[in-house]
Order: sequence, then C-alpha cells, then structure tokens
Amino acid sequence: MSQQTEIIKAEPASVVNINRTPMELINLCVERGQGLDQLSKLMELHQDFERYEAEKAFFKAMAGFQADPPEVFKNKSVAFGKTKYEHATLDHVVDEIRAKMKSHGLTFIWDLDDLDNGTIRCTCVIRHELGHATRVAMSAPPAKSRQIKPRQSP
Repeated sequence: MSQQTEIIKAEPASVVNINRTPMELINLCVERGQGLDQLSKLMELHQDFERYEAEKAFFKAMAGFQADPPEVFKNKSVAFGKTKYEHATLDHVVDEIRAKMKSHGLTFIWDLDDLDNGTIRCTCVIRHELGHATRVAMSAPPAKSRQIKPRQSP
C-alpha cells in the first residue's frame, strides 16, 4: 500500500488578501504595530469605501423607488363659481411618497432659507439610511396672496 502525503504550502506573512475590507486592513495594521501614518491613510481609505458603498446603496434604492412609484390620488374637491376641480393636497402627496421611500431606506426633508435679497430658497434633501444624500433647491420670492378667512360653520 502506498501512502499519500499532502503538502500544504504556507503563504508568506507579507501577502495581503486583496478582498479584505479597509477595516480589516486597519485591524491588521494595529496587530502588526504599524505607525499612525499608515493607520491614518487606512482610515481615509475606509471612509472613502464607506462613502462609495453608501452612494451605491442610494442609487440602488432610488432605482427601486422609481421602478415602483407611489400612486397619488386626488383627495380634495374645489368648487367656486363655474370652476370645479379635484387635486391631491400637499400633505397627502407627502404621506404617499414618504411611505414608499421608507420601504427603500430613503427619507427626505425640506430646508427653507430666507435669502438676503428677499427670496426664499427651498431645498429638498433625499437621504439613504447609509448616509448618502442628494439635494435640489429652488428659489422664488414669497407669495403675495390675500389673507384667507377661516370658514364659518353653517
């Protein structure tokens, strides 16, 4: 009978697995007693990696949201004189969009700023749960509308 011998070749300790995450590399540096310079560079790499992963997750979530957008139905009737129409109220639209976005890990907020020239800037910030965000802003002068009187009970 012949005996088979299995030979296992060990890799040198200096070989680095390229599939490691930046955090694994940081831990390896700490174990090996690397200097702060090396750790600092790896922390920057880790932060870049996290930002990139958050950005990819954001775009994937937005694609999912856009592939299956919410249906917004008209929930308010308006009639005055010969004019009659129906529309979706802003709060209804916001509720429908917010619920659908939440299922994709997305949220949004509105930032309002009074600018020096008397205009108002409204910025919508859409953020993913991993931290990536995008924003779009619009500016306009404030509305000069008439004051609306509260309805009186019949």
